[in-house]
Amino acid sequence: MGAVQLFKDLRSDLEGADVRRLILRACFWTFLSILMSVIFCYSTYAALIPELFGYTIPLIMPILCPLLVAFPVTLSIQVLGIRIERQSAALATRNRELRIALMETESANLKKRAFLSSASHELRTPLTSIIGYSDFLLSRIGTDISENDQTYLKTIRLSGDHLLRIIDDFMDISRVEDGKLELRIEPVDPHAVANYAIKLCERDLVESGVTARIGQGFNGTTVHCDETRLTQILVNLVGNASKYAGEGAEVEISAEAGEGTLDVHVRDNGVGMNVSEQEIALTDFGRTGTAIQSGKVGFGLGLPLVKRMTEAMGGAFHIESDRGEGCLVKISLPIE
Repeated sequence: MGAVQLFKDLRSDLEGADVRRLILRACFWTFLSILMSVIFCYSTYAALIPELFGYTIPLIMPILCPLLVAFPVTLSIQVLGIRIERQSAALATRNRELRIALMETESANLKKRAFLSSASHELRTPLTSIIGYSDFLLSRIGTDISENDQTYLKTIRLSGDHLLRIIDDFMDISRVEDGKLELRIEPVDPHAVANYAIKLCERDLVESGVTARIGQGFNGTTVHCDETRLTQILVNLVGNASKYAGEGAEVEISAEAGEGTLDVHVRDNGVGMNVSEQEIALTDFGRTGTAIQSGKVGFGLGLPLVKRMTEAMGGAFHIESDRGEGCLVKISLPIE
């Protein structure tokens, strides 16, 4: 079986090759090897052991050894050369295909970022006007605006805020990818930021039946980061918990001292995610089956934005979760 497989491999290697040329080349090198061996050995015999000329075996050894060794070795080297050439050609072709695919991907990403940036700016302008007029009309509550109209205006205002947050996420993703995210790194009190983030998410938490609290571990420690971005990170994480943890769930923001860092933990006891779902959730515009089935509005930018903003501030992002065991997100930030 081994000999048959060896013959098949050799036949495959020689397919399309100039076999006659290979054999002639092997014969040439074999003849050259015999000639050199005969000259060397016979001169050695004549000089050192002249009586060996009377025996047949010593006389044919300089011819037989190169014949048995040189021909197959030379042929094998040439076959190996053919195999290497073919593999090199296949590798070069594959590299060209990968380069083309990479260029196409980069071009598509550039177009996507340009579209997101342009669309975000175009949407933000009229949306700002809608929010502004809603605020103006809401300020006239108690005059000639009915209760139904007040409800409609509040819905418009809240929906406007929601759309504005989505647009801001689009713009931030584009800025991070382009390396244009503006950061103001300064000493920040993470405990105060955590309290403020929970306050900003209060309405969503109440509507979802999720409770939030501040845990232990802050101990007055300050971190070096952008306060606005840290607020955005915690609002995103608490907002995700309010959307997907499920009614009756709890979310806690606590802290733990690391080596030169303060690890801010956002933990919930909701439905959790398995490893494959975590990979989806960390992909731009990726939404897990749980997120889709929940019916909650979202574009799958929360966790990717949290991760990139954390890393842009010199921190580290880590997530631990499993189905039915809730979710823990760790944000490690350098301390002052």
